[in-house]
Amino acid sequence: MAALTIRKLSSRVVNPDAETALAVAPLVDKAARRLSNALDVALSRALTAAGVDETVVIGLPKVKLRLRIGADIDVDDLARGWAEAIVEAVMRALRDAEATTPSLELGTAGAGGASGSDEIAVFTDPWTAQIAWLRAAATGEPEPWWHDALGPTNAAAILSEWIDRAPARAAALLLDLLVAAPDLPRLLSPSQEGRLAAQLLARLRGAVRDTLKAGSPTAAPQAPLAQESPDPPDLPGPVAAAIHGIAIDQRNLYRLAAWMTYGAAWTPILARGDADRILSAAEPPPPATSGLAPPLRTSSETSAEPRLAALPTLEPSATAERAPPQTAAGVPVTAGGLLLLLRPLGVSGLLDDLHGDALRQALLSLGLAALHRITAPLSPAARRVTLERDRPVLTIFAGAQPPDGPLDELSPDPQAHARLDRLMARAPEGVAWAPGATRRLYGDVDPFGDTPEGALARLALRPGRLSWTSWSADIAWPLATADIALRRAGWDIDPGWLPWIGRTVRFHYDGVESP
Repeated sequence: MAALTIRKLSSRVVNPDAETALAVAPLVDKAARRLSNALDVALSRALTAAGVDETVVIGLPKVKLRLRIGADIDVDDLARGWAEAIVEAVMRALRDAEATTPSLELGTAGAGGASGSDEIAVFTDPWTAQIAWLRAAATGEPEPWWHDALGPTNAAAILSEWIDRAPARAAALLLDLLVAAPDLPRLLSPSQEGRLAAQLLARLRGAVRDTLKAGSPTAAPQAPLAQESPDPPDLPGPVAAAIHGIAIDQRNLYRLAAWMTYGAAWTPILARGDADRILSAAEPPPPATSGLAPPLRTSSETSAEPRLAALPTLEPSATAERAPPQTAAGVPVTAGGLLLLLRPLGVSGLLDDLHGDALRQALLSLGLAALHRITAPLSPAARRVTLERDRPVLTIFAGAQPPDGPLDELSPDPQAHARLDRLMARAPEGVAWAPGATRRLYGDVDPFGDTPEGALARLALRPGRLSWTSWSADIAWPLATADIALRRAGWDIDPGWLPWIGRTVRFHYDGVESP
């Protein structure tokens, strides 16, 4: 539910008759104590009616109201009327800001600071408001009038809160902020930077540990990825330059964030490694030579990075790009159940010897192999359309963009089919078709019967709506899609944060109609 915080509330009862004013004053005091709950209800209702997401942060320096009340008014009615008047003033200021600032787009205005100057500040969510404050502080700008409404107002406290709430999103935003405000590191002391880097490593370890605990009951407790330290990813020029420009003893936090953001497949290696060894990595050369090199390992380690055989047709087209464009309302997908394989795959041990580009390539191949199998009975035209509709699912599954060009023309790595077979041997038995799945693709005819391909199709063909950002992915299925066999095996429990694809993945059964 939306919440409205009042930093200072003062009231005054004005009436020519002193006795009437004295009689009403206690009612006003009682209503003020009940104002908080009434405000939350009124604000949620107003934001819903206006089509505004409840995560929005709206700040006003002062609101003046004049209410007419009688001595016999009910205290609860007074609190509700008072709350509605405050909320109406806030919404009116928001509408005025949109009308007088054509460039204002609700939800993005806070990216460059508060919109409306001293009149109103509008931000997508608290994260965006804090980014605006950090950017202003890093560039030496005067503190904005709305800064004291954000909770923590120092860089270390804000970044620590980010890391606790969502490490993947924190890493992405931290690097974006570093590029936009290169002086950001000056807001942190070396000791603060060290504590934040250790906190980020602790969250990495926790993510890997949670994934293992929540894995398939039949899965062996193996590490999800190899422990060898690979070569770090090539970073975009601005990010590499920003990190190289930071003092040597303050680079660890940003180096870890860069690995998480642009080399998500390496993060379990960081999580399983020794913190002192990782944080004492050698000095990276200038970005012109290699971005974030050298690898985070000691000079005595010489283990080579195992890789899959070269597969030019399946190399990701943009491994540095963190995500496809965000689609707030989600897009319809057919094979949403492909994401059900993510956590079981992580604990299966099938990819233990892979990381970096080799891991992304293997995930792309495995996901494509699964999609090819379940669309094999379709006509060429229908197969191409179905595969393209599920391109976002494959992107999330692999943690990288598939190559450009039709997916039906790509050939998965032969090892992908063997890995898929071994993974499906662990799948729960008795999984049923999702409602409407056969009708959508095969015309209400089961083309597979009791075959391994049929088991894969029944698991993966789960029509739903997929929404994503650079750090998260959510898929919503109709309530009727819930399957008791999947539930008993724990395969449809939220995977949560999966460091090797750089996202938090969540499943929802929300009762929506099938797309």
